[in-house]
Amino acid sequence: GLNQSLALAHAGISLKHAGRVGHDGIWLKTLLSEAGVDTSLTQVVDIPTGHANIQVVPSGENAIVIYGGANKTLKRQDFIDALADTSPGDFLLIQNETSYLPDLINIAAEKNQRIIFNAAPITDEVSSYPLEKVEFFVLNEIEAEAISGKDKPQEIMDSLLARYPDSKIILTLGESGAI
Repeated sequence: GLNQSLALAHAGISLKHAGRVGHDGIWLKTLLSEAGVDTSLTQVVDIPTGHANIQVVPSGENAIVIYGGANKTLKRQDFIDALADTSPGDFLLIQNETSYLPDLINIAAEKNQRIIFNAAPITDEVSSYPLEKVEFFVLNEIEAEAISGKDKPQEIMDSLLARYPDSKIILTLGESGAI
């Protein structure tokens, strides 16, 4: 989430970053603030900050070990509070890094938000989320295969678009680009 917020801020987009960091992650909140991101919805709590350790396996693929940390302590009310001053049509970019994501998707949909869902890190629970309410999916091949049950890019796209006909899909293909 931090990387996406930084990229959007550097592209000139005005945004708020909501979530939690531990005391060990205050510097991350500062980094966001210095990039122009509104961090008023980013709380500091007594749980270590979540993080991902990325390793590259001999085949060249990433192997990522995730610790959810502070973001996994978010509650449904935190999402209600975070979306309190949003307007219909506002974009909500979410990743699979927090607790209560189905609730967040439903709350955002009730407020007519335009939901962008990056399914990283993919988990078995994602298929039970109310994904029909997502307008944009940002998925890598592994995430898309887990959601669609298909393993070839065009079959993945066909399956996802059949299941979510009102959605737009961005499928990243590593060195092969994106669809």
